[in-house]
Order: sequence, then C-alpha cells, then structure tokens
Amino acid sequence: MGSAQIFIETPEASILYSGDFKVSENLTTLPLEVRNADILITEATYGNPRYIFPQQEKTKEEFVKWVKSEIRKGNEVHVGAYPIGKSQEAIKILNEEGIIPKVTETIRRYSEVYKKFGVKLEFTSEDSEVLIKPIGLIRNKEGVKNCILTGWTLYNEKGIFGFPISDHADFPQILEYVEMVKPKIVYCFHGFEDILCKEIKKRLGIEARPINSFERV
Repeated sequence: MGSAQIFIETPEASILYSGDFKVSENLTTLPLEVRNADILITEATYGNPRYIFPQQEKTKEEFVKWVKSEIRKGNEVHVGAYPIGKSQEAIKILNEEGIIPKVTETIRRYSEVYKKFGVKLEFTSEDSEVLIKPIGLIRNKEGVKNCILTGWTLYNEKGIFGFPISDHADFPQILEYVEMVKPKIVYCFHGFEDILCKEIKKRLGIEARPINSFERV
C-alpha cells in the first residue's frame, strides 16, 4: 500500500520517478525502497527549507491527547483527512488507543481495500465520538471540535487547527532521498520545485532543474 516509484533502464541512462513519498515508515505503509539512478524525477511538495516536520511519534501523541481531551469534555470530534492514505493512518492511530472512529462512505470504501491487503483497521458507519471525514467537509458546529491532519498545518496561515501529520517527506527527507539515489541530475516538480533545485545544487552539489525546463529532443 502507498505510492509507487517507476524505475526505467535504457542503454543511455536509468531514470527513477518518485511519485509522492515519505522516507520514514507509516503505520499503514512500508518504508520507502531506494534504487540508484542516473536521472531522478522527484516531487517537491515540501521542498522548502522551512518545512521541517516535528518528530512524527510526538505529533501523533499530541493528536491522540487532544482527541481524548475533547471527548472527556463531552464534545464530538471531527478529523479532516485526505480520503486515501491519511484517513487510514488516522484510523490506525486511533485504533491503537482503543478508539473506533466513524468514517464517511468514501473513506470506508478506500479503507476496505486496505483491509483486503492485510492492514488491520477498525471503523464504523454507526455513531462514534470521533468522525473522520474529507478535509473539505470540515464545518464549524456547536458541540463539535474540528482538526485537520496535513503537513500544511506546520505553518497555519489560515488559522485552521490541526496536526502536521504528513504522507510526504519534509525538506530534510527529500535531500536524504536524493543522496540515497545518487543521481547525476534531478528534475523537480509539484510544489517548491525552484527552491528545491537551488538547495540541491547548493547543499549536495548535484545538478537540479524544474521539470518544466526539460527540453524535448
């Protein structure tokens, strides 16, 4: 389960396309596998030096502590998460604390697929003190406390409460990934690609360019 990389070998060069990735292991996915390649094409979602996530175990503990605190106060807790990937991780985090959350139909369908592939998840369509729903469905409501789970909450410029639990690598992990691949050139896309390219060249001494600068031949 999780994102996939694509590795291509040709007589001229080897190419590795990262897709979305995270270097460390999640509760619902295996660690990233790395192969050496001449050309690396990598996402740059958090390819800005300011995006350094706190230790994820600590963040998960803070999330669980907040959920339990709001439940004790008599509030219903709504957790906003992306329907695939993040929602299943949230279910697993809560399950480990003995909490079985209610989920929306879309999240239920994706979660059933996880179960078919051996990921143990407990969730319900009935009433629960915790509801996991897509981020876009989060609304203010009396008696309900909301939070969202995404790395973007690290710099919460819109004032939305949440926890920086991410399925993506942060800036140091992206650099770690590049070092492990040992490419001759890196193409960056999706996110802070211009900034990441400059930092890869400066910090690692490896040629790097935004993917939109690629010239057809």
